[in-house]
Amino acid sequence: TRRSSDLEDFANGTFVHSHSLFSIDDRSLKILLYYGDVNVVNPLTNKVHKIGFFYYQLANICSKYRSKLKSIHLFASCKVNYIKKYGIDQILKPLVEELEILACDHGYPFQVAGGHLYLRGSILAVLADTPASQSLGGYKEGVGGAHRKCRHCMTDWETMQKYFLEEEFLLRDIDLHEQQLSDIENAGSPFLEKFFSKQYGINRRSILNNIKDFDVTKQLPQDIMHVFLEGILSYEIKFLLKHYFDGGVITLDQLNAKLKNFPHGYSNIKDKPAPIKQDDLEFTTNSNLGQSAAQMWELSRILPLVLEGITDEDSPHWRCFMSLLEIMGICFSQKISYTAVLNLKRIIKEHLILFKDTYRARILPKQHYLVHLPSQIMMFGPLI
Repeated sequence: TRRSSDLEDFANGTFVHSHSLFSIDDRSLKILLYYGDVNVVNPLTNKVHKIGFFYYQLANICSKYRSKLKSIHLFASCKVNYIKKYGIDQILKPLVEELEILACDHGYPFQVAGGHLYLRGSILAVLADTPASQSLGGYKEGVGGAHRKCRHCMTDWETMQKYFLEEEFLLRDIDLHEQQLSDIENAGSPFLEKFFSKQYGINRRSILNNIKDFDVTKQLPQDIMHVFLEGILSYEIKFLLKHYFDGGVITLDQLNAKLKNFPHGYSNIKDKPAPIKQDDLEFTTNSNLGQSAAQMWELSRILPLVLEGITDEDSPHWRCFMSLLEIMGICFSQKISYTAVLNLKRIIKEHLILFKDTYRARILPKQHYLVHLPSQIMMFGPLI
């Protein structure tokens, strides 16, 4: 496949061109696997049932058609209580067994137009939010309380406060991962097993490791919707708004009035931000400022217009917010140039340093994940 001058899809990334199957077989099926939890409420009892859904999709389909529901296929659903009781690997086991057949030299015979077409394939990437991705890869699920905070590198809490370039961290790779799994599995005592598990940030050997050439250190990229729209954006806007509220520049009621009266476009009105409550501004809450992901996206777009005329555009607080929007603008683009990826790396470093210096705040794990986005875009193309 001819390499594009820009990154537009998985096919442009370095991962496809270095994969043992995808690089030699253009017809091979490139499977995207999704996992997410949904709360279903019984209207009669108000009892909440948390259910995990597993989907798959073919990355072979043109990217503009992959957002259509008909291209996304459900292969399993299960109560989260059962997933926790029996393990997520039990849900994935039938899929992994069939993928082993699909990845063999002869491939799998698909019935097409009255005949058989032999195709090979494998998983290209597994996409989910942070706890789900950690679980799928066998890592510690609660990164907040884990010693190792990242499934891409070996950073701990203190290290990610000091460094803001990916090359400054010890990156995980499949060889290091296998050695760490060996240390845990052959620890010799429960105490040593627990010690190694904590030291490496790994709970178990994932069943995904059984898939030929699958790399749990590379093929669990960040989901930028969760990273930005359900994480970093609300966290940093809280600091910005508190700065303005404490400085008497604007009040919460005045801000909500401006948000309410903002003239949204026809296609954006459905994502109009909800009023921000005082409790939503507390850092002890995880309310995402009371907004959905789509509302956070709309809020980030209109906030510069809403606050126009009352902000000091040269202040570090405003420059910090603008640099975050610049990072989001690149990461959510459908086409990204190689130059933009290099520029993104610089902007992320400058943003994290500015954020720490301006607010004297700690870098959260989701903010640290930003340092890995440029290399993941190079591997997989745009992460949208």
